[in-house]
Order: sequence, then structure tokens, then C-alpha cells
Amino acid sequence: MSGKERADNGEYVEGTTTEQVLLTMRDTDDPIVTSGDVAETLECSRETARRKLTELHTEGRVERREVGASAVVWWVPDDGKLAGISRRHGDDYYGENPD
Repeated sequence: MSGKERADNGEYVEGTTTEQVLLTMRDTDDPIVTSGDVAETLECSRETARRKLTELHTEGRVERREVGASAVVWWVPDDGKLAGISRRHGDDYYGENPD
């Protein structure tokens, strides 16, 4: 039996948000993440993490790159403040370190 919640119409209720994914990316010490990293942190499936990352990429809030036959890495671009988050270094990091 699945632990996922269902709405009254029987469809699964989405439990992972794009904002949670962005916060996960902000809070990591690494400059990139994989869908597996996000899935592990948010305790969701890799497919859910991949869908959320793809949604963020489509919105222009994160970047991606294929690094192997089936491996993809994701990151918040340097202008990440425009994406609605800032890196772990704090809001003044980009002002002090423009490059």
C-alpha cells in the first residue's frame, strides 16, 4: 500500500514543490545537484525531483547540463536572486564577489 495521499477524486496529491527544490539547492554546499540529491533530501522519488527540476528549468530559474549518457546536473545561475533565492553565502555574496 502506498503512503502517498490522494485527493477526493482519487488522484495523488503533489507533496513536493518547486520552492522546496530551490531551497534544497540553496542549502547545499555543492555548486550543483542531481535529481537523486534532491530526491534524497526531500524524501521524494527521483522522478518527482526530475519533474520539479525540469519545471524550474522551463521557467528559467535553474540551469542544467548533461554530463554523461544519462546523467544531468542542475544549478541555480549566478543571477539566482532573480530566481527568488540566493545561495547559502547570503544576500550580499554577489555584491562582494561579482565574478
